[in-house]
Amino acid sequence: MKLNETEKMIQQQLKKELSIPDSVHDSLQEAYRKIENKEVLQKKPAGGKRWQKRAVKIGGGMAAALAAAFLFCVSHPAEAKDLPWIGHLFERLESKVSFSGDFSGKAEVLEGEELTAFSQAHDGMTVTVSEVYANEMAVYLTLLLKREEPFPELAQAELDPDYPMVRITWRRDYDFMELPEEDRYENQTDLEGEFLDDRTYAGILRIDLESDTSDTTEYYRHFYEMKGTLLAEMGLTDETLDQTSEEKRTEFYDRLMERSYELQKYKTRTDVPEQFHLQLDISRISGVLNTQEREGIILGEGDWSFDIPVCVDTSRTEVRKINEINENGFGLESVIRTPYELTVNIARKRGNYRLEVLDADGKAMPPNHSSNFANNYTIRDRDISTVDIYILDHDSYNEVLYHKTLHFEEADELFKD
Repeated sequence: MKLNETEKMIQQQLKKELSIPDSVHDSLQEAYRKIENKEVLQKKPAGGKRWQKRAVKIGGGMAAALAAAFLFCVSHPAEAKDLPWIGHLFERLESKVSFSGDFSGKAEVLEGEELTAFSQAHDGMTVTVSEVYANEMAVYLTLLLKREEPFPELAQAELDPDYPMVRITWRRDYDFMELPEEDRYENQTDLEGEFLDDRTYAGILRIDLESDTSDTTEYYRHFYEMKGTLLAEMGLTDETLDQTSEEKRTEFYDRLMERSYELQKYKTRTDVPEQFHLQLDISRISGVLNTQEREGIILGEGDWSFDIPVCVDTSRTEVRKINEINENGFGLESVIRTPYELTVNIARKRGNYRLEVLDADGKAMPPNHSSNFANNYTIRDRDISTVDIYILDHDSYNEVLYHKTLHFEEADELFKD
């Protein structure tokens, strides 16, 4: 499909608008790499003595308090007098993160009879889970990190919006499903947020429910069977594939992509219940120093473990099922809209491509820095009454492989508070 005049204008706009940026500069990632490889020692507080306190184990009374919080699922102000921000972090941060929007009016404040339910201290760092909001796509948690000693001066993420480089290492689990073994890895996530004072950092953690509830076990079982069949048909093996001619290798991958499209039916997703418990385990909090060397620093290590009751807001998620693919081998499976994010699920029978999504003003939608997927965009203050989705040639903007215009006006009532 050659570019018409309208598409040429879009092409020029895309070149001027933001393209998906690197999550951080290479030097910042190198600092984190050294932390993960244990090449960085933990920095001690200025006083030289490291303060450490173990969190109190949650007993039977706390389990009852958690059950009560789970049943009520209502928003109410926190009463932690020594932590005045508890219960109000969404209100402070919701306009300053990449996935901005009204969380404070919908979130639930986490409270228990004992502070240790949602606030625990290890290694000179107290971590408090303050509020939670969830829809079918993601869980959003506000975290308060409070050190006994002041935080060192940390580098900025150099993104839009910007935030200090504070990263948590964590695992998650759910009471309504069992994560596959391959998904039981430690995550490293930068907390989008800000310092409240020199000892306190507040941030929002986004946990991708869509990814966690997707089951591709059957899909990949059929995929590898199909791949083996195709290799045999073409007289190839895994070992000889890399040694064959570029022309034959390209033919193999084109045929592999075309056949894999027929296997999409084997991808399934576990339904997200209206209420569930999320187990959040944090093992490390780290950062990157604001120095020329961009050194990584471990700010705290321990076992911050939280059993978090979650109520799912199902009222403000719209799923547009498209299920079409054109003669170029590209199309859409679905587009999912929440008040905060837009997720574009591609259908394809071919290999590489570039995805661009434009708002009603013709501006490129900003990527979600807190998502691991390039097809997830943040809405912020953009007008998305009309959205144009372009799948472009991977190597240039010279060819539009697929285009779809969607209108969302009729769903606006779902997103009013």
